[in-house]
Amino acid sequence: MAPNALHDSGHIVDPPKCHPGTRVAIIRTVVEWTAGLDKANRDKLITWLTGAAGAGKSAIGRTVCERCAEEGTLLASFFFGSNDQTRNHSRSLVATIAYQICAISPGVRRAVSDFIEYDPLIFTRSLRAQFSSLIIGPLLANYANSPQKVPPLIVVDGLDECLDKASQRDILETFLWVMTSSPIPIRVLVCSRPESHIAAKFSTVKMSTALFKIFLGDEYSPDNDIRLYLCDHFRSLCEEHIFKSSIPPSWPTKEHQDQLCVRPT
Repeated sequence: MAPNALHDSGHIVDPPKCHPGTRVAIIRTVVEWTAGLDKANRDKLITWLTGAAGAGKSAIGRTVCERCAEEGTLLASFFFGSNDQTRNHSRSLVATIAYQICAISPGVRRAVSDFIEYDPLIFTRSLRAQFSSLIIGPLLANYANSPQKVPPLIVVDGLDECLDKASQRDILETFLWVMTSSPIPIRVLVCSRPESHIAAKFSTVKMSTALFKIFLGDEYSPDNDIRLYLCDHFRSLCEEHIFKSSIPPSWPTKEHQDQLCVRPT
């Protein structure tokens, strides 16, 4: 598995997360969809969170992971990274997801361990075969007669940072197969740039019927979030900077804030 791909990996210094009080609407939208509270998109099994580079997809993905982990609705996460050889491919995807499920369920852990002992070459097989044997099968066996609820959400961030485009498409096809063929109500949040081949895959008939697409544009008030973020850091400078006694009480003025935060019309 790839420890660096976990949303709370200690390998990543200062991992991107949403500043407190920002991206509230978009995070609430994803969390409500995960919990089945979004009536309009309740039947959608996969959410595609997309936007340009720097739009905040990874920050939102990590914040959603933290929020859902606290609420007990996060099943697993995988954060691709193009510059990290342990997580810029799909070979460790299923093992990393299975590891996280095993960590929260001793029954699943026993089933997965038994299967790996039975078939040590399972990780050389297709993604679909790995998912079926190491995730869906153990989950079904463990929860069939158990009142324990299965956490529904898997978060996959930076799909476009998986270096092989064919693998990107294979991942989406595998998730669609898992969600439409398994009786376990798994939902998947995929965060990526709107690359043409990814958009084309999401546009297929089978995928589009299961898709809830969220584009990070002006709808979610980025200007207000930018202002809040900057003003909070200005406040920290005024309170903590070594030369804070030299900072005027009126700094920064509203005019200065507007120059930084308000986009020209």
